[in-house]
Amino acid sequence: MWATNSDDGIPNGLNMILLDDQNYDMHAHISTSIWDYMKNSLGSEKVYDIATFKVVDVAGNERPVQSPLCIMFTPETTVHEVPDINSSIPKMKFNLLQLQQIYEDYRHYVEDATFANDIIGVLENMQSLIFDNQISGPEPMIKFWIGDGSKSFIVHLTGELAASVFNIYQADLETSVILVLASMKVQVSEATGGIIFVNTPASKVYANPSLSMVYGMRHRLDRDGYVS
Repeated sequence: MWATNSDDGIPNGLNMILLDDQNYDMHAHISTSIWDYMKNSLGSEKVYDIATFKVVDVAGNERPVQSPLCIMFTPETTVHEVPDINSSIPKMKFNLLQLQQIYEDYRHYVEDATFANDIIGVLENMQSLIFDNQISGPEPMIKFWIGDGSKSFIVHLTGELAASVFNIYQADLETSVILVLASMKVQVSEATGGIIFVNTPASKVYANPSLSMVYGMRHRLDRDGYVS
């Protein structure tokens, strides 16, 4: 879940990504007024029966998932938690991009993409956490590199996500840290012309998640004698 604010910084709602038993994901939005009386009814990685809502087209070009539709909660929307016993609904879903894919067709991901991307790579270097003075107060910022054994790209994170990721990197780790960067935006650096990844309000970072693609990358890196 993540909050969104209006242009003047006032919270205007809460967002989430919902998954069904067909592994289909969709963005959902709850306005602030509705969230005030529904906030105790929803939580991450739980199963719910949700009824009476609107489905609208997504505006803009920074959708958190590929679906062009968004579920809008209304005052009539009902939410009931369902016991998660042998549920066929997955807890997570990623449409993972390899770094090589982005490198070969980066203009598409920079200029034509209408939704955020999920990216996988090994953490190679993390700089110190810094704070940028904003009108709302100091904002955490961090920069690090992710690679695939042949190419490396810079990742810029800001806000609470930057602070939470800082503790992932430890120089004495016995194995490389493979990251899944969810709902990221691909940009080209104005300073260097290189590819960089930046977070969106929906972004999350997972370190060494239990995914077949992560196991496959680790096996390949170990086989090739990769050293971060």
